[in-house]
Amino acid sequence: MSFSPVTGFTGAPGNWEKKARYYGCDGVMEQEAAMKLLDTERTFPLETLIRETGTQTCDAEQLSRMLAVDISLWLEGDILFSVGRSARANGIDLLLPFADRRMFELSAAIPAALKQKGGTGKYILRKAAHTRIPQEIAFRPKVGFSVPARQWFREERFRPWIEQLLFGAVSRSFFNQEILRKIWLSFLSGDEPAWRIPYAVIIFVLWYETCFAAE
Repeated sequence: MSFSPVTGFTGAPGNWEKKARYYGCDGVMEQEAAMKLLDTERTFPLETLIRETGTQTCDAEQLSRMLAVDISLWLEGDILFSVGRSARANGIDLLLPFADRRMFELSAAIPAALKQKGGTGKYILRKAAHTRIPQEIAFRPKVGFSVPARQWFREERFRPWIEQLLFGAVSRSFFNQEILRKIWLSFLSGDEPAWRIPYAVIIFVLWYETCFAAE
């Protein structure tokens, strides 16, 4: 049961539709695995998600094409959306200077060789920051702030609620329970990357119950 992301574009621009291999930095399930989990023969042509972006950027550098996908699918539809709603719900004013259109236009004009250099991401930004702050801060590794779902999944106090969502009536209506249970048990046995699938199912079930349970 593989759900690893594929990482990069291959082939000449003219072959983009057949050769696209990057669908976003969060990763996706492979089509065959998704079809089995949903117990369906319906296909999921992932290329349609990035068709327009891929066509518009076919002459750009590979890194720029990958960034364009992340901006259109992940930044706008995921991070900005969820962080914005969380901030408003808690009465916080959210300032996003790096999301300013002028910053996007400036960064788009910077060559890929200056964005990533020697394994260091955001290289030119870090160099600029180094004029104001010490190098050990400007070039320190990225520190994320992800939802600690993996830790919550392993806590016994949350287990009944989580498993009710994973294997309850709504889940049984959409997902192959045998496969879902195998993925869940695999995660509990130490397969850390497997957490993404139960997490996605739980979010879907909560959304479905919120939007349709009363109907």
